[in-house]
This record gives sequence, C-alpha cells and structure tokens, in this order.
Amino acid sequence: MAYTIDKCKSTSQVKEPIYETVASSLRRQIGSGKLCSGDRIPSERELAQQWGISRGTARLALKELENYGYIERQGARGSFIRNAVASSQTRRVVLAFPEKAISPEALEPENWAYSSEIFRGLIAGGVQNDMQVFFEHFQDEVSETEQRRQLERLRGYDVAVFVGAQLNEIQQEFAVDHTVIRIVDLNVLSTTPVGILAAGFDGLEALKILVGHMVDCGCCSAGALSFNFDDSRAKVTRSEQFMRLAAERGVYVPESFNFHFTDRKGLKTQFDRILAGPLPNFIFCNHAEYIIDFYQAAYRNSVEIGRNCMIGGIATGLTFKGLIPSYTYVRVPMFEIGEIIMKTLAENSHPASIPFVSPILVTGNSTVPVVPQPIPHQEEAYV
Repeated sequence: MAYTIDKCKSTSQVKEPIYETVASSLRRQIGSGKLCSGDRIPSERELAQQWGISRGTARLALKELENYGYIERQGARGSFIRNAVASSQTRRVVLAFPEKAISPEALEPENWAYSSEIFRGLIAGGVQNDMQVFFEHFQDEVSETEQRRQLERLRGYDVAVFVGAQLNEIQQEFAVDHTVIRIVDLNVLSTTPVGILAAGFDGLEALKILVGHMVDCGCCSAGALSFNFDDSRAKVTRSEQFMRLAAERGVYVPESFNFHFTDRKGLKTQFDRILAGPLPNFIFCNHAEYIIDFYQAAYRNSVEIGRNCMIGGIATGLTFKGLIPSYTYVRVPMFEIGEIIMKTLAENSHPASIPFVSPILVTGNSTVPVVPQPIPHQEEAYV
C-alpha cells in the first residue's frame, strides 16, 4: 500500500513536540486502515524529508510507535507495522490519569493501592484477552489549546478508562466518538455523564456487608472515624451512611460516636481523647490511610483492638499487610474491575454496559464474635 502523509496540522502551528505530531499522524493512518499489517514505515531519512524535520526527530517518532507496539524494526530492512496492532481484533485501551507519578511518594497509601490494583487488573485482563493496555499521564486543568492537544494524543487509542471524575472534560469530549469507561462507586453513580460507561462496585453494598458482620459479631453500639481536611462533603457522607445502616439494624449509634476530624494537626491528641472513652463496641474507619495511626494510638492507651473495641473499614487491603491484630475490611475489588473491563471489551467492541463487581468481606482479628456489654450511658440515637 502506498504511503500517504496525513498532515492535519502544520508543524509550524503545533507547540507539542514535533515527533509526537508525526507519530500521531502515523497512528491515525494505522487505525483508519490506510496502513496495514506488514506495510513498511518510511525510514528516518524519508520521514525527515517528507516532514521537513531532523533525522533525530524522525527517530523519536519511530521510537514512540515502537514503544506503543505499533511497529517493529527489522534491522536494515526497515520498520514494519506489527500484525497484532493491525488486527481488527486488537484494541488499544488506555488508562488516562492526572497524577504525575503513581507511587506511594505521590499518593496517600490507600489511594496508591487503589490505583495499583486497577493497573494490575487491566494488565491481567489484557493478557487474558489478547488486548493492548497502556497507561498515560494527562495534565488536569489545562487551557483549551492544551486540551485539544491531549485529545489528539488520546485519539491514538480505541478505548479510554478513567478513575472517577478525573479529567472530566476530556472524558466527555472523547466519548463523542470513542468508548469511555469511568470506574466509579455505584453509590455515587448519578455523577456519571450520559454517554460514558460506568464500571466499578457498589459502595452501599460494601457498607451493608460490614454492618452485617458487625451485627454478627454481637456489637450493640457503633461509631465512625471520618477525616475531612479539605472541606469535601463527600468524604464524610460514607460515615453518615454507615451510622444510618447500623441504626436500622438496631445498633446504638449516638452522634457523639461520629468522630469527625477537620484538622490534620493534633490528630494524635484527638485519637488519645477518643480512646480515653467511652468507646462503642465497633468503630468504622472511613479512611484507610489513617488506620495505622489509630492502631498506634490504641497501643499507647492500652486499648486492645478486637477486645476492648472492634474496628473495620472498606479498602483494597494492600496497605494492611503485617498489621497486628489483622484488620477486618470489605475489599474493594479493583483488580477484578480491571479484569472485567477488558473481558467485556474483548467480547463486545462497543458494549452497552460493564458488569459491576461485588465487594468481599475479609475478616481479621480486629473483629471477634462476642457478646459485648451495652454502654450504660444512653444518648439520643443517631438518625
């Protein structure tokens, strides 16, 4: 097949790296079928002449295509489009994220674990279903010009996956003519825009599982730890839902046991004050990243977790390895969500929906089936 140059933008008008413009042009031709499996890609010299660029820039463009799996270099013969890329059965799925680094240094521990499980699930699903998976950073809150450039980059993929409302404007723009999947908590599904597929789990179901376990352990009073350091109402809503669900099951949940922290400073002192009592039989820790701090405070105050007070939460669980006593939590199935996304895409290139995945209870020694004594001091119950 003859090679054609697809200059939708003049290189003099684009501020992004020129090699990305050249690579994007070639990707569009591959995706549209202008270039097919086995076709030879122009050499560095040919690209340099056709685009009016240096051979070094042309080399970077070819390197990008190679890194993304579009082409393979065959020594002196040149570069050729890979069969797997050109196959109509192979789809390119990208997880787009705004964080500059997905690492424990850049994210809270549980948020890092959350992202890591999604990555692992998408990769595993890609391997199982012979699909390509990519991960790419897109800066959030950019100018309209930069957003157009980001959309141009994104159009090198068939499907884009996002976590929650991150990069919301790009999600909605890309969804006009591509498949967009947003990983969400079904409990807040109403925020998902029309035209974007929702995948994820039901946070309310997770809370009900935890409350059911608490009742099975014989707890007759409960409270919640909620941390809100950036004035985000959404961060305390789950604690309130937990308290209401517990009250519906006949558990005593006074407002005084709804421990709400708004100042990161003095957290140690505030924990010590709570642990001085009285304590409920069970405490729901709304934010997993602070559970270790609470364990340390319990040790300082001679409160035996699992005996003097039970505790549990909702999390991925990766950050709890080695925690003593072992922590009871409802596992957010992020790995399985990644897998089901890839499986669904493999079965249907344009799915109407993505199956949701049920959370799983993981019991540890922080909860023990007993029949604790009710707290003698009675207050108005939480409603």
